[in-house]
Amino acid sequence: MGETPDEPVSAVESHPAAGGNSHKPPTDAKLIDPFGVLNKPSVFPGHGGVPFRGPVPDLKSNDPDHKQPQISVQAHVEILSLEVEKDLQRYQEIMQIIGNGFGQLGAEERQYDSVTKNWRVFVRWWELFSYVPNVRTENG
Repeated sequence: MGETPDEPVSAVESHPAAGGNSHKPPTDAKLIDPFGVLNKPSVFPGHGGVPFRGPVPDLKSNDPDHKQPQISVQAHVEILSLEVEKDLQRYQEIMQIIGNGFGQLGAEERQYDSVTKNWRVFVRWWELFSYVPNVRTENG
């Protein structure tokens, strides 16, 4: 996906949503979410400028380091067709999250579709959140 309409789209074509690499075994869930907080809702105000996920601790200035909040990320990979209204809205949401400081852009590639006369966008981004590693959740 390049800056000009005629560049090839190797990243999108090899993406699992496009049929690539779908044969890999599932990854151990503990490697993806070791503290069981990724499926928790965001809670404001957070810590370090990003929302909490999981239980919000009663923080004290003299708490030991292992009780201090950590900043982490949830990875997202999305392929959006901007002629589709919900995809365009999702793209705007992602850009707003990043603009508000709650996310970081990892990669963005664009491809112009000359048939629909519109753009497809591959976006890899990270949603930022804070958590306390030793706070037990119902998953842990």
